[in-house]
Amino acid sequence: MAGTSHNGTLASALIASSLDAVIVIDESKRIVEFNPMAERIFGYARHRAIGAALDELIVPPAVGARHEAGYRRHAETGIGRVIGKRTEIEACAPTAR
Repeated sequence: MAGTSHNGTLASALIASSLDAVIVIDESKRIVEFNPMAERIFGYARHRAIGAALDELIVPPAVGARHEAGYRRHAETGIGRVIGKRTEIEACAPTAR
């Protein structure tokens, strides 16, 4: 079990120190991880982002339907255009809501 704990600690350290925004959601699209770079890029404190619905926090309303369709496609098929890839997309800042 010590290896499992070490792996979790290592993964947490990598996510926290990443130069990219890392946002992890659960099956209900609630944010469960929001690293320091995500805070910097999107302008939300981690404590505000954790537990929030991804599509309500940073997905612009203009692309909400496409986001939902992509999420459903990924959930049903495991295929996604954005998930697991480095990409640049539009998002809403706190002042845009």
